[in-house]
Parts: sequence; structure tokens; C-alpha cells
Amino acid sequence: MIMLGVGSYSMRASFISAVGAKPLSETVEATLRNVGPAVMGALVASLLTAGDTAPFGLAEASGLGVTSVLAWKTRSFLWAFLSGTAVWVCLRLLG
Repeated sequence: MIMLGVGSYSMRASFISAVGAKPLSETVEATLRNVGPAVMGALVASLLTAGDTAPFGLAEASGLGVTSVLAWKTRSFLWAFLSGTAVWVCLRLLG
């Protein structure tokens, strides 16, 4: 597990050091902006399709709905993620 962490960090560090202060093309910048939401979508999809997790209920649907609407309206991944997570946590704690 430690080796995976070291390898992951090394790959990210090598990209940063290789690119450095060089300007990136508009295509590369647009692609990099979509990495976070794509990874989050992949994580959610894998959690929803895993057979050994809790069923998809009201808390999960509400959190996903809030996240989707805020991401669409605000275009802010951070606020959408934090708000959706807050809704999910609150509903899970309530019952």
C-alpha cells in the first residue's frame, strides 16, 4: 500500500516538474478541469454498483440530486461536492 502511494505521488510530481512553468494549451487545460468531476462520477458509480454496500436510499438520492443541481448551476465542483455531502450526512444521521 505504501508503494502505491509513493508511486502515485511520484507520477504526479514528475508531471508537475516536467511541465513546470510551461504554458498549457487550451485543450489540455479544459481536459484537466474535467478530471475531478470525472473521478467523482467514477467513484459514485462504482459505489452504486458494488453488491456489498448498503442500498441506494433517500439520503443518497438527495445528496446526488443536490450535487448535480449545484454543479450544473454554479459550475463549482467544490461547492457542489460539499453541499451534496452535507445533505447526505445530515439525512443519514437523521435516520
